[in-house]
Amino acid sequence: MRHMNLDELFAKMQEKAKKVSLTEPVSADILLNITGESPKTWLVSLGGGAVSVAEAAPDQKKDVAITVKDEVFLKVAMREMNPMTAFMTGKIKVDGDLQFLGYLKHLFPNGDA
Repeated sequence: MRHMNLDELFAKMQEKAKKVSLTEPVSADILLNITGESPKTWLVSLGGGAVSVAEAAPDQKKDVAITVKDEVFLKVAMREMNPMTAFMTGKIKVDGDLQFLGYLKHLFPNGDA
C-alpha cells in the first residue's frame, strides 16, 4: 500500500467524518497540532451525533489538544504504530480530557465507522 501524506490523510478524514454517526451524546473539540516537516493545525469537532474535520488556528478553543510529529501521526493513523505506545513513549503529547481521543479512530483509514 502506498503511503499517503498528511494532506491526503486529512482529506480522507474529512470525507469519513461526513459518514460517521455518533450514537452517544458527546460534544468536544479536539485540536491536532501536527509538527515536523508538514506542520498544520486541525480541529476535530464532535457534537450532535456528527463529526467535522477542518484546518484551525493553533489558539483555537478546545477540550483536548494533541501535539504530535507528522510522521508519528501518519503511522498511528495507518495502524503502523500503536497509539498507546506512542503516548507512553512521549511521541504523542496530550493536554486535556483523554476520554475524547478514542473518537479519532473512526476517522482513520480502515477505522471503525
